[in-house]
Amino acid sequence: MLRFVLGLVAGVLLTVAVPLVASKLGALDASVTAGPLPLERTLGAWALSSTAADHAPKGTPVPLSNPTLIARGMELYAQTCAQCHGAPGVPAAPFARGLGPPAPDLAQAALARPSGELFWIAKHGVRNSAMPAYRHLLTDEALWAITAFVEHLPDLTLDERVRLTELAPHLRPVATVAAPFGDDEAAEALAAEAAPDPPAEEPKPKKKPTKRRSRR
Repeated sequence: MLRFVLGLVAGVLLTVAVPLVASKLGALDASVTAGPLPLERTLGAWALSSTAADHAPKGTPVPLSNPTLIARGMELYAQTCAQCHGAPGVPAAPFARGLGPPAPDLAQAALARPSGELFWIAKHGVRNSAMPAYRHLLTDEALWAITAFVEHLPDLTLDERVRLTELAPHLRPVATVAAPFGDDEAAEALAAEAAPDPPAEEPKPKKKPTKRRSRR
């Protein structure tokens, strides 16, 4: 019995000590390009699923199938989500390839997670990832609109893909980021700042004075 206890303690200590020593010596590559370790990936997925399931709201305050809500969610999604996640038929921004861990496919997440979990993740973010907590930027009403659009992603029509492409800042030459948040003046200022300066007018050549002939 004593040998079993000592072996168990030694195993636990080695399991904890070896990663700590390896991290201190730089043997564990912490770069994004190296990718997460299998244990890191597994524990992270377990923690997120358990936390979201425990804390997510169990119902929705409004019907998420409402077309007006989905349209509003598309506008917000284009500004806050599409750069990293993209959408069916709509590419993410080039920098999204460098995220670690990679931003998940939300069309698949919509099929795998309940509405409340999607809302909770968008509001509170995911630790040790590029997913921020949008509760500091968006209201619950706006987050439910995004949730409604995310749930609609698997059924995105061709016209909606075209519209989303038009709205996404990383796919447009001029990004009026403030427009979906109701700040039209800020949006116009951004557009004016990004617009090229008008070409300068060339000076008109001066007319030479004509000499008058004297009458004799």
